Amino acid sequence: MVPGRHAWDQPGDFVPSPLGVQGVMTNRLEEEEIQYPTWLANVVMVKKASGKWRMCIGYTDMNKAFAKDPYPLPNIDRLVDGASGFALLSFMDAYSGYNQVRMHLHDEAKTTSITDIGTFYYKVMPFGLKNMGATYQRLMDKIFEEIIGTNIEVYVDDLVVKSKTRSAPSESRQENAWFSCSPGGG
Repeated sequence: MVPGRHAWDQPGDFVPSPLGVQGVMTNRLEEEEIQYPTWLANVVMVKKASGKWRMCIGYTDMNKAFAKDPYPLPNIDRLVDGASGFALLSFMDAYSGYNQVRMHLHDEAKTTSITDIGTFYYKVMPFGLKNMGATYQRLMDKIFEEIIGTNIEVYVDDLVVKSKTRSAPSESRQENAWFSCSPGGG
């Protein structure tokens, strides 16, 4: 933690949600194993272009209290170069990738947010945390370490599976299926 910052630093003013939408979304989070508090972050409701609501949690104050994880993200130019010359590229995006990573038990309470119906914290990594990109990249690098650069390229939660022929991408698909089903593979 950054010297001089404290867990009891309070967020700004609480802003009630429009028409109780926040309560419905919070109930869904609770069903998905989101639990109760110590740090407090405000919830900000953002209206999407579709008219639906997105619940965002403002971790700005907490993010200021923690040092940045220096783990490097891959160089985009190297990833593009690494994918050139293959006959078939399969692009994938990990579904709710960050939410597939379990929070360390003693860090769960740091993700607490205050809503219309109570306070809750995440048991999985939520969006908005300062070091989530570095944490996720480190995990992906570990999971795919044996095939990064040969059969696959990884940038945080985006993957490109590479095949030398258009007619037989099965080896890459089998490898991909194995990793997506393996412990720690999502």
